[in-house]
Amino acid sequence: MLPKIEVTDVLRVINRSLNRTDEKLHKKEWDIKLPKFNNSNFIQTKDEYHLSDFLNYHDEDFVRNVYRGLLKRNPDPQGMEYYLEQLRSGKLSKIEILGRVKFSKEAKRNKIKVKGITLPFLSNNLYKIPIVGYLLKLVISIIKLPKIIKNLNQYEMFINYRYTEQTKKLDILTQELEHHFLNVNNSLNDFQNHINNLLVDSKKQYDIDDIKQKLQQIDEIKDELLQLNDVKNNMTPIGEFRAKIAEFETINEKLDGHYSKLIIENEKLRRDFNDFKLNTFQEFKGFNSTIERINDANSVINSINKQIKDNKLNIIEIQRRLNFFLEETRKRLPAPLDETQMRTLVDNEVQFTDSMYVSFEDQFRGTREDIKGRLEVYLPYVNSVRERTGDNSAIDIGCGRGEWLELLGENGFNAVGVDMNKAMIDSCTEMGLNANLCDGIEYLRSQRNGSISVITGFHIIEHLPINKLLTLFDEAFRVLKPGGMIIFETPNPESIWVGAFTFRGDPTHVNPLVPDTVKFLVEQRGYIKPEILRLHKREEPEYTGQKYVDEIIYKFNMEQDFSIIAYKA
Repeated sequence: MLPKIEVTDVLRVINRSLNRTDEKLHKKEWDIKLPKFNNSNFIQTKDEYHLSDFLNYHDEDFVRNVYRGLLKRNPDPQGMEYYLEQLRSGKLSKIEILGRVKFSKEAKRNKIKVKGITLPFLSNNLYKIPIVGYLLKLVISIIKLPKIIKNLNQYEMFINYRYTEQTKKLDILTQELEHHFLNVNNSLNDFQNHINNLLVDSKKQYDIDDIKQKLQQIDEIKDELLQLNDVKNNMTPIGEFRAKIAEFETINEKLDGHYSKLIIENEKLRRDFNDFKLNTFQEFKGFNSTIERINDANSVINSINKQIKDNKLNIIEIQRRLNFFLEETRKRLPAPLDETQMRTLVDNEVQFTDSMYVSFEDQFRGTREDIKGRLEVYLPYVNSVRERTGDNSAIDIGCGRGEWLELLGENGFNAVGVDMNKAMIDSCTEMGLNANLCDGIEYLRSQRNGSISVITGFHIIEHLPINKLLTLFDEAFRVLKPGGMIIFETPNPESIWVGAFTFRGDPTHVNPLVPDTVKFLVEQRGYIKPEILRLHKREEPEYTGQKYVDEIIYKFNMEQDFSIIAYKA
């Protein structure tokens, strides 16, 4: 016999149970927050960009950001479709698209700057030129091959990074969905178990309306489950992303193919270069044999030139000896006066002339300090020769009042002066200078071969006839050490002031000597490295701007003296 149970009591118990179940169900908030894929990758708006700011984007993001950065708007559908088709097909590169938009009228109005775009854009346009563009692109691609490989590796790492990030988000989404499905299933199981327990305990029929209400709740839960399934099935961004990954993999395979082709082309170019280098080497071997023959011919020519130079020096030595023989012959001819009478007559005449010439120099040449100051220009030359020969010996022909002898002594030279003016020699002797009263050529003849480093003469060669001048050059050449030098200073007849006036002021002058003539003579007598040094400009003139007038002004005021400086080999 069943116990007596009141229907109201059963309903009361069921209601309490249902209320507890509702509380449990309502405590679960169906708040499913799914992770979103970030498809909004926009470039920052500013007035100046760099090329790399755009190249970091790809596909739609690249086209969209080019429009947003340069045109300050989103791309129109036609523009997006056109540039995507050109970009994906490889007909246009990113740089070409960026350059076309950058140099469009609309972009120019916005005045947006893109650093680093001009040269790459022009280069890409040059690549379009038939044959030349292909060769240029091939050469530049080979040169930039390491950078291309680096960019491929960076791009591959970027794709892998994006793929990893999206995979992580997909895993999180899947875990969230599974967690919410589990919660719903647990709630349904709890509710179903509770209903079964009520039916067993009560052994009574439930209130039909309440059961319908609960069934309606179950249907609502099922609807929510269906919505969750729809969410799961309609996650199109994930599918699109996977499609992009597949597309990237296809592009990567194409790039691998291009890379392989570049390696093949590089190897071919390397072989061609090696062949060219081998052919060039063979040609150079032929050139080397020709050069060897030329060198042999040069050696023969140099030998002949040496023989000519030696013969020239021998001829000069023979001429010197002949001159010496002729002078000795003249001396031995009978004289109308005896030796004592001749010496007395000559001494009286010479003393008068010598005293007169000392007074002449005092008046027209300048003070002793003036002369020493002018001669200091030669100190670097003689110091250089002393270092080269290791000898400080010097002879000054026509030493005069001894200004140069004094300057040489102050600079460590062992200098000897020679002059035929007794008054001049007496003046030098009084100052403690080493000076000899004799003919300069005779004094040189008394010296040993190759015994002196420096031989000088200031304003003496214009006093000599040509045969004496050549004899002076020859004797000086014989006496000089190898590497020794001569310095002879004389008035410069290139100057109108000198040639027409001051040269004639000294009655003992014989011939004015032109610089080029003196240079020719010393070269003919065997000297090397002849140098003309023009000195003592009269004054710095003011020119008129008229060519011929200015030339006369220059010639009138140019250097009044010049020196010939030459060396013995």
